[in-house]
Amino acid sequence: MKVVFLDFDGVLNNQAHLARAKARRDDPPDEREQAYLDRLPEGYSKTYYLAHFRDLDTEKVDLLNLIVRNSKSIKVVISSSWRIIWTTEEIQALLEGHGFEGKIVGMTPKNVHTLPSWEGRKIKRGHEIQAWLDANPSVKTFVTIDDSTVQWLRDRQVRTTFTEGLTFAHVKRARRLLTQ
Repeated sequence: MKVVFLDFDGVLNNQAHLARAKARRDDPPDEREQAYLDRLPEGYSKTYYLAHFRDLDTEKVDLLNLIVRNSKSIKVVISSSWRIIWTTEEIQALLEGHGFEGKIVGMTPKNVHTLPSWEGRKIKRGHEIQAWLDANPSVKTFVTIDDSTVQWLRDRQVRTTFTEGLTFAHVKRARRLLTQ
């Protein structure tokens, strides 16, 4: 299995997109947004989910599709802080609402600091990714896509920026790393 560890903010959106999304907070949903809202289970806050749906940029999800498309062996693991309040199923549905074609197979651990080897250390995203990799030895290769440096995993990182988010150049680097 090949894995993409995926951050959201600064990857599937950028500063300009978030400003546009914020300006639309009170607008009624468009057709695509309404289709997403209609799939939500009964009792879910449509206002809350619509705001987060708008925070993601469909063009950035299309770029993510260029990484995962045409390979059943490439799976996505969520390393974004969004994993703290969303389930895997909710994130899958959220991304699919933007046209995502891949499969989310998990999330990095939220409580990695409870592991004995992490005691007394400040937990960083790299620790969470490493804990997930340690628990999933079938991973042949991986890449992290994040706008923050992922410590000792830098050689497997595609580093985006909050200003731009995911770009085609990042897609090319990720695809290259996944073939190594």
